[in-house]
Amino acid sequence: MKFKKDHNEKSYMLKGISFSAIALSISLASVNVSAGAWVGEEGSGYIKLGYADYTSSKYRGNNPTFERFEGQNTSLYLEHGLGNNFSIYGSLLHQSYEQEDSVTGTSSASGFGDTEVGIRYQWQAEPFVLSTSF
Repeated sequence: MKFKKDHNEKSYMLKGISFSAIALSISLASVNVSAGAWVGEEGSGYIKLGYADYTSSKYRGNNPTFERFEGQNTSLYLEHGLGNNFSIYGSLLHQSYEQEDSVTGTSSASGFGDTEVGIRYQWQAEPFVLSTSF
């Protein structure tokens, strides 16, 4: 794998700090979590905070004026058990990007998107988990 020298050290340092913060959070968190098809007990909850940072200096397709793309996504997922095999859940996503093009220059945007709120019912837990979400 070859790294181009045009990546700045600040970007690597920020990624290192982000990775360290996530690793520390995981090592300090010792809670019993159940997400996905499983529904938590009444009053129990689940919270997940996610972060993704990505960069690219290559474009897939036909755009010879493309130079660089940087983007960040931060997501929050919450779930709360209501009892009787029901739970409510929601997620919120914040995205931002900056893109450079040799013709149009630099463009950027940020904002919230893909907000989801729902209810989940767990039909069974043994021998496999089956649930439905609305």
